[in-house]
Amino acid sequence: MQYKFGKISMIIAALMLPVSLVISNFISWWLKHKNPSHVVITARLAYLGPILLSLVISFGLLLIAGLICGLIGLKKDKDTMLAKVGLVLLVVVSVTSIIAGGLQQKIHTAEDAYTKQSTETFLKQLSK
Repeated sequence: MQYKFGKISMIIAALMLPVSLVISNFISWWLKHKNPSHVVITARLAYLGPILLSLVISFGLLLIAGLICGLIGLKKDKDTMLAKVGLVLLVVVSVTSIIAGGLQQKIHTAEDAYTKQSTETFLKQLSK
């Protein structure tokens, strides 16, 4: 096979984010379904640590596997085109995912600021 490692690298790059999201959502569902710590599962931050940890670990492992396959493809594949495309795709997916995560954090910050302001306004109205 002339594209073996390059093809694997591209497949991993294409599935890196969706597979990581599926894994973290499964972990989220399982933890909230079983609720082993007996927390209020309707809170947005319920089990946030394990959920984010599963997302980051699965994303990181797939990124490393894709990089390894891409680099091996550059050395061993007869035609390195797919290995190069796979490596570029890994970088693009990683950078885009980091940007999306940063924007999501900004959204949560804005929502929290609005909630705090609304609560303070409500409490001031009550105290009058």
